[in-house]
Amino acid sequence: MKWVRQEARYGDLVRVSLGPAIFHFGIYVSEDEVIQFGLPPRPGRDSASVTVLAAPMSAFCEGKPYEVGVSEEGDRGRRRSPEETVQEARAHLGERGYDIIHNNCEHFANACALGERFSSMTEGVRAKFRAVPLVHVYVSRFPFPAESGEIFPPERREEIARCTNEEVRESKYYVWKLLEHALMRSLGLRAENLPFRREESGKWTAEGCFFSLSHSGHIAAAAVSRKPVGVDVELRDEARFTDAVARRIATERERGALFALSPEERGREANILWTKKEAIFKLGDGKAFLPAQTESGKFPTLTRTLCADGAQYFLTVASENARQAAFYPAEGVTLSEL
Repeated sequence: MKWVRQEARYGDLVRVSLGPAIFHFGIYVSEDEVIQFGLPPRPGRDSASVTVLAAPMSAFCEGKPYEVGVSEEGDRGRRRSPEETVQEARAHLGERGYDIIHNNCEHFANACALGERFSSMTEGVRAKFRAVPLVHVYVSRFPFPAESGEIFPPERREEIARCTNEEVRESKYYVWKLLEHALMRSLGLRAENLPFRREESGKWTAEGCFFSLSHSGHIAAAAVSRKPVGVDVELRDEARFTDAVARRIATERERGALFALSPEERGREANILWTKKEAIFKLGDGKAFLPAQTESGKFPTLTRTLCADGAQYFLTVASENARQAAFYPAEGVTLSEL
């Protein structure tokens, strides 16, 4: 199968990129109808509620360019006619049973168009897929619908329950539920099957993947990766980052750059600097956060401005592959470059 940028026609197999080596697939009928196994993933769209549905092309693409699948000699399966493809797709409307590994949107689209259920994302190219420097950052307002009220592992559930501050307890609950969503959607890992462990520093880890969590106000952020990763989200609040605070958190080199700015710019840059240092700290195994001894420019980071409910935040991800990070904001959350 060759994928090309061209205008879709009735019965075409179409896809849109969700990030490095990850796509969402569907069957094109018209600009008002693309039949697909669930909409593109977002926090709150859990696997139990995913169905085969018809939606406008705008909902399928969500503002991103799409590609059309063009058959080549040697392709798996027999390419059905456009009429047969659409008829088969419509016959499955309302079906459930989504599974990111064994029954995903590509399995469905290939079954309709080629008569054979397979997914190139999970078959034959897994080694290549695992080599992609995946860094996915999910961001959501909370509360949001969760697939299950349970928290895994039980030790984490008990830790959250022990929080006496109701707001903190709620934040920790939802950021963990966001992590469950991220692990499943990006890595195909179910929280109940992962060997989570709480380190002496209080940091939670799991064998086979890396993740980082952050929350501020009613915003939760969860980063998942195949390499160490850190994430931090902070409310934009220049007044909090006074000159005294800037001196305490910045290294000598960073102080020179900060105090060359105007007072208005200095508060904003100190706010951003804090998120970078927090993200870098979370990436490592250190027990003590020493911002004045952490050079933010010596490790790759990527920062975005986040807007939700009329408030602004700064969101930073730290990773060896931070520049390849893909962001997945939930509905009501917008991200933009600095």
